[in-house]
Amino acid sequence: MIVLPRSRLQRCLMSLLAAGVCQVHAGDQPPVEVLHWWAAGGAPLNGVRADLGRRGFAWKDSAPQGGEERKLLFAKARNGMGQLPDALQLHSFSLRESAARYVSWDALAAAEHWDQVLPVPLQQAAKVGGHWRAVPLNIQRSNWIWANKAIFDELKLTPPTTFDELLEVARRVKAAGYLPLAHGTEPWLHTLMFDNAVLAVGGPVWYRKALVEQDPVALASPKMVTVFEQVRALSRLAEDNAKGRASTFATDMVVSRKAAMQLMGDWTKGEFSKRGQQARRDFICFPYPGTAGSYVFVADLFAMPDLGPARREGQQALARTLMDPDTQMAFNLAKGSIPARNDVPLDHYDDCARQSAHDLQAAAKQHTLVSRFVAETPEVLRNAVTAVVTQFVESDEPAASAAARLQRALRKS
Repeated sequence: MIVLPRSRLQRCLMSLLAAGVCQVHAGDQPPVEVLHWWAAGGAPLNGVRADLGRRGFAWKDSAPQGGEERKLLFAKARNGMGQLPDALQLHSFSLRESAARYVSWDALAAAEHWDQVLPVPLQQAAKVGGHWRAVPLNIQRSNWIWANKAIFDELKLTPPTTFDELLEVARRVKAAGYLPLAHGTEPWLHTLMFDNAVLAVGGPVWYRKALVEQDPVALASPKMVTVFEQVRALSRLAEDNAKGRASTFATDMVVSRKAAMQLMGDWTKGEFSKRGQQARRDFICFPYPGTAGSYVFVADLFAMPDLGPARREGQQALARTLMDPDTQMAFNLAKGSIPARNDVPLDHYDDCARQSAHDLQAAAKQHTLVSRFVAETPEVLRNAVTAVVTQFVESDEPAASAAARLQRALRKS
């Protein structure tokens, strides 16, 4: 049932005598404007829009191109003109940076038992000072490898669990005439490669100390040299890739049996689905070697500026929609990620999603579940890491030199 704002309900009731009918059109629903980085929108958001519409409000896109900070600057500029959107998609660092401006959802969270259905690390990402300042929609895992099943079957390969095993798999793949690793050349992809190597070499505690806290002792550890050596080896597995290649082209190489593997977060699963690929039948997934038991996640959070009572009804409808189990089930099924809630049935999800959910719960219990550093740090720090890693990958710089340069770059940031 659609709940009408009072003024519109009054107008509708007044028309009953004249028309005998009271109809509500989607265009009549009050808008809830959402500033987000899914510029194209796409199938995953369609279900969210429809579910919000059933609560009496219309989703209104506000999706400027660019990174998270650019969107926040855009929002701040609009705020100066009194035009702040109803909700903003952001990561946990940006949430903490300006938490006081966002609505607290403590009452709604208590009424709907959010503390019982969301993993503690995800709660920590969405809370500031113990108060719910954002609503989480999903969880994405970044320490994944995706592989062409036909190639693995042909060569009788099993998913590698250590980096040495990965190199042996790559050797056999290359000997059979396939490219071992499809990888794009966009700088953020190099950072993802580095990100996984840090986790594999040092584990989740060192990962957090080095990349999230920028602890000088962790950054100066010999482990960081090993990380860059691993990145060098990975980049050589993908050395046949052309300059300027995007991650979607790398996915195409795996699908077309030109390459055996791709290192990518589970957001790439939507690309496999677009190409008619199915888990277990066409591709397999496994944790990046050396990271089994650990889980690095990125959550899409939505915070809502305090715009007063007039906008609160629409914001609450959006918060309820984003946390609705059915909404999360449908959105993440289309997106390739898994629901933020741990009580959403995964019967319709594929093996990779179910493994992700299982590994998430296990990592939460073992305290090896960590938020990815790109969500926990300011843009200037992320850019510093990306610049160092990209220069290293695109040159013959020694690993020790790159490790030292990373320390200097982060000190300046």
